[in-house]
Formats: sequence, structure tokens, C-alpha cells
Amino acid sequence: MFRIISILIFIIFSTAYAQPDSLWSRTYGNRYRQWCYSAALTSDGGYILAGRVDFQNGSDFMAVKTDDNGEEIWSITCGGERADIGEDVVECPGGGFLISGWTDSFGHNAWLVKLSEDGDSLWSRVYGEGGEELDPIIACSDGGYAIGGSTYTYTVGGSYDFWLVKIDEEGDIEWHNSYGGRGSDFCRNLIQTDDGGYALGGETRSFGAGPKDFFLVKTDSDGEEEWHRNYGHRGLDECYDLIQTMDGGFALTGYSDSLGGNGEDLALVKTDAEGNQQWVETYGSIRGLDAGFSILQREDGGYVIGGRGYTFENYRDMLIIRTNCWGEELWFQTYGAREFEECYDMIATDDGGYILAGFGQENHFNSFMLLKTGMDFLTHLPPEFHLSL
Repeated sequence: MFRIISILIFIIFSTAYAQPDSLWSRTYGNRYRQWCYSAALTSDGGYILAGRVDFQNGSDFMAVKTDDNGEEIWSITCGGERADIGEDVVECPGGGFLISGWTDSFGHNAWLVKLSEDGDSLWSRVYGEGGEELDPIIACSDGGYAIGGSTYTYTVGGSYDFWLVKIDEEGDIEWHNSYGGRGSDFCRNLIQTDDGGYALGGETRSFGAGPKDFFLVKTDSDGEEEWHRNYGHRGLDECYDLIQTMDGGFALTGYSDSLGGNGEDLALVKTDAEGNQQWVETYGSIRGLDAGFSILQREDGGYVIGGRGYTFENYRDMLIIRTNCWGEELWFQTYGAREFEECYDMIATDDGGYILAGFGQENHFNSFMLLKTGMDFLTHLPPEFHLSL
């Protein structure tokens, strides 16, 4: 009996005081507007950030390399005379970085840029015939890379379709495939699954009851579609990130104005290994307009979602929501000291905390932003506490 009471007290105390504080935050940029969309942990313990910088007549790819404390080591911009947008970044196993995105300077096409470890531009590749965009990029087990995006040229019947491109280490295309229906379907994220295939997540206007639904496509290792699923009701539902879960299923996060009750809510959808919906949860303020852009699963089976949340003062802040394995909220925390902040990517750190990457706005100018949190206490609970939560 004493042990049971001790466990209950420990759980209540841990849950109530588990929200990690901000340890430090850094911003990067100049007087222009910068938007960071992606971040990755690098082999030297630092971080690489990618996004875009806006000028008067266009925009360029932008990347920032930092040390483990977020201090800037170098930054670089690259592009042409029009709009060039960097969406995602990955460290190459042999050194250097790849940034995926799209360009209007070299036709409206998908664009891939290779950087050295010191930020020098080594080469770039343009893919498509006008109307292609790249977003998520991942390193694959065979030494190449897979990139998700959207295509207007290689569609299966719609105006835009999901697009999966497999390239070798030099950026040469090995194969590509598209997936979708008669409407517009946009890919936002991509993972390689345990069976060597791929799962792509995003939004569909081809399937479902509403104008936009969460959309999940599963392929084999050669990019051949195995199945697709959509999730949502009669409103706007859009997926921004997905993971494969410990049980072989999938978890998707984004926003929804049809699954919750406060307008646009942050949404979490859990499926089995075949993409069949098991449950859905939404989280949000009374004002709505909350969204999830990044998701992780922790050792206890629970989820951590990074995104944006609106405060009662109508400010937009970086947001973390922590749940148990059933999606029930355990705690949430917002981080913000400027006019607006949003978290677009999140990394779990070895000390039990998180790195949040996105942008911060002050005096109407945006900067790349990196924020380090303290330890998420729930990740260090003994195993016997996990199911109790």
C-alpha cells in the first residue's frame, strides 16, 4: 500500500512539474526576413538549420551552422534573381549537407543544393519540367537519398500530386513516382519505414469528406504504392509531420478545424501498420489557430509535438505538447518573448531536453531561431510508471 501511494504521489508531482524551461535561445539573420523550416543534429554535436531569406524582389536558400550551444559558426545564402525556397536539410554520411526546396530562378522546379562542411556550395541539381517542389529529404540505408515533394508535371490525374524521388549520393535520379487523385495533393513529410519502404504524409484535396484531409501514402522500397489513407471530416485538416511508431503503426500531426472543438486545433492521428485510424486527439486554445509541425515518440511510448500555440494575449509562441501513449495530454509549454515565434522542427537531445527550430519576429523582421529546453522529466521515469501515466 505504501508503495502504491508513493507511486501515485510521484506521478502527480512529476506530471505537474514536468514542463521543461528554456535554457537558451539564439536568433540568426540580418535586417531582412528569415524563415527557418528545418534543423538537424550534426555529427560534431552542433546543428544545421535551413530555410529562406526574403529580399525585396525574391528570396534565397539560407543555411546556418552552429555549435552545440547554438553559437553561429557560419551561414550561407544561395539563389538567383527570383524566389528560391529551402525546405529541409540533411547531413551527408560522407560529409557536408543537402538542402532541398524549389526555385523560381531556374524555372519553377525542384532544387537540391550540396554544401561542404564549411558551407561552401559544391553543386546543385534542378529536377522537373516546371511545377515541381521538393520538401522533406532523408538519407537512406543504401547510401542514397529519398526526397518527398509535389509535382505538377508527373501527375496521375490531378493538378498536383505527391512526388517521391530517389537519388544517389551525387544527386542523379534513380527513380521517381507520383501518388494522388484528381485534386491537388501536397507532400509535407517523408520517412523510410522498417520494411525498407517509404511513408509520405501531407494533405489531399482528392480524397475525403472535406476540402483538405490528412493524407498518408505507403510504398515499397522501389516507390510502388502499397496503400493510401485519408483522415478528417468536413473541414480543413492538414498533416505536417509523421513518424513510424514502436508498434509498427504511424502517428501524424498537423492542424484540424473539423476534428476538435475550438476552430483550428493541433491534431494527432494514430494508425495501425496498415494505416487504419485507431484514435485521434486534438489540443488547442480557446482562440484556436494551433498547429503541430514536428512529432517524436519517447521511450515511454508517449508523444512530443512541437508547433505553434496562441496565448490569451493573442501572441503566437513556440509550443510543446507532451502526451502519453494514448494521446492524452500530460503537459504543455509555450516559449516566447518576441512578437511571434513558431517551431517548425524539433530534436530530442541526449540530456532529455529538446531543441526547437523555427523563427522569431521582432519589430516586423523575422530571424532564424533555435531554442534549447531543459530535461523532460517524464522521459526519465522508471519503467513501472509508464503505463500508469
